[in-house]
Amino acid sequence: MSGYTYSFIRSLIFYLNQFRIYLYIGGIQHHHIHEDKIKRLQKTTHGLHTLLPKNDHFSYSILMAVNQPRPHLFQESLESALNQSAIEMDVLVGLMHPPSKKIEELLVCMHQKWGEKLIIFNFFHILEKEEVINQLAEKTTRKFLLILEETHWIRPDFLFRFEQTLRIFPDREKKIIYCHLNEINDKGYFIPNSEQHQSSELLFPYFFKPMIEKGMLIPTALWKNVGGIDLHAKGAEYEQLLLKFDLAGATFQQLPLSLYSVRSSSREERKRSQASFLQVLEDYSKAKQLNWQWSPGYLADCVRAQPPLPSCYIQVVIPYKDQKELTLKCIHSLLQQKEVQFQITAIDNGSTDPSIASEIEKLGGEVISICEPFNYSRLNNLAVQMTQQAAHCEIILFLNNDVELESDAMSEMVRWVHQPQVGMVGCRLHYPDGRLQHGGVGINLQGREEIRWEHIEKLRRFKEMKVTKTLGFFDAVTAACVMMKRKTFLEVGGFDEIWYPIGYSDTHLALKVASQGLKCFYTPYAVGVHHESISRKSSIEDYENSWWLHHLLMKRDKFNNNELEKNNLNDFC
Repeated sequence: MSGYTYSFIRSLIFYLNQFRIYLYIGGIQHHHIHEDKIKRLQKTTHGLHTLLPKNDHFSYSILMAVNQPRPHLFQESLESALNQSAIEMDVLVGLMHPPSKKIEELLVCMHQKWGEKLIIFNFFHILEKEEVINQLAEKTTRKFLLILEETHWIRPDFLFRFEQTLRIFPDREKKIIYCHLNEINDKGYFIPNSEQHQSSELLFPYFFKPMIEKGMLIPTALWKNVGGIDLHAKGAEYEQLLLKFDLAGATFQQLPLSLYSVRSSSREERKRSQASFLQVLEDYSKAKQLNWQWSPGYLADCVRAQPPLPSCYIQVVIPYKDQKELTLKCIHSLLQQKEVQFQITAIDNGSTDPSIASEIEKLGGEVISICEPFNYSRLNNLAVQMTQQAAHCEIILFLNNDVELESDAMSEMVRWVHQPQVGMVGCRLHYPDGRLQHGGVGINLQGREEIRWEHIEKLRRFKEMKVTKTLGFFDAVTAACVMMKRKTFLEVGGFDEIWYPIGYSDTHLALKVASQGLKCFYTPYAVGVHHESISRKSSIEDYENSWWLHHLLMKRDKFNNNELEKNNLNDFC
């Protein structure tokens, strides 16, 4: 064997071993649902559940509408339900067809083992699964119910973890707990990266896309109070159910664990109807006396909402230094805005070209000259403090001078800034070549040391976008174009010009707004072009992006004492 061949084989063996290790760590050889680890978890859970203080309020029914499933998959699903550790529980199985011989033998065997814990009903005349679920829910006497699909699987500690969570809350009669989902294959192996993270909280009426209804534990009295699933809302039955729960005063709580597994091979995508969804939302709006207009969204299963356009004045704050062409393009795009009233406050940070200020003033804007070293946060703060012409404006739009807005962008944003729970409103920004620059931001904590911006779907073309085509809440939005109430901005102390003079200033502002119980809202229907370079020059921002600093500052001043921390910068003019 030549030296080359021997070396090649050694390298191949090395890389194959590395790949095997990668597969194992990556989760391909993940837990089978019958592995010893699951059995140990089941045993431990049963022991721990018996130690919880006894309370008659905690009893459960698991509802299963069965429609000719594959026997071994149905067996695993049924066993996962019957093996739950709760003492006061039962599993109600509704058969939609006469069972096959194997299914019949399985049910007989299961009933002999579990006795009255397994209750079987025949609904051969019912064609809709949702109606079977309604019928089963009417028959239960337990306090809480869970809908389990005939081939899905729940972890042995599902009810134990849900009960632990429920015990925290005094208003359990109207508390709906829901968890994350993941997927398993027919052999019972978990599929890597299949986790579906449900929204951390359901906020109504901010309901623009279908909700995954699986993995929800629902108070039985609440279910019966709203009448269960309405079969007339075909294609939006579960969306309507959640809205009915909200109208009945329910609150929702996420349990951030993947305790419910969907079978990938038998996963049936629920047939959704955008028309039904819109009708359900319109009915809900009337019941809530909510004067929103609903229309189809960019995606087939999503919708667009339009609150009424308020009558208000907006201060548009634009820092600039030279860049005459870009700055004036930005100004001219503002002059094309429809249905809004605004006053431009431009902050000249030491431009060498005085004609820019003259042009802005001719166009009706005011110019404030700040001859200091560049401090993005301070420039914006001073614009709010020093304005002579826009002090009466109750809304502020912070806008980079390299952004051009489409003509209805401001009117779309101002519709949302007045809505409850909204603290900041961001828009969809594209690079000049059409790729996405901003569509909402996720904050990713790296080991709780480093805070990273994740521009959702950045650099995608419009046809490739999914998440960013839908209205919704995000952790943050970029201050390249962000709108908020003047009152909110002042209450949180504005931008932090000492600790975040340039980078991560908008991240920290979003965290301060969140501390007031408000959220960052993103609308894809307000659109602009951002001329920011895709290959920005690198900068040292490791201090600013440390979670340690964000946490320390939030703990220090609780966002109400920023004025005390401002130092008096010298006049560098």
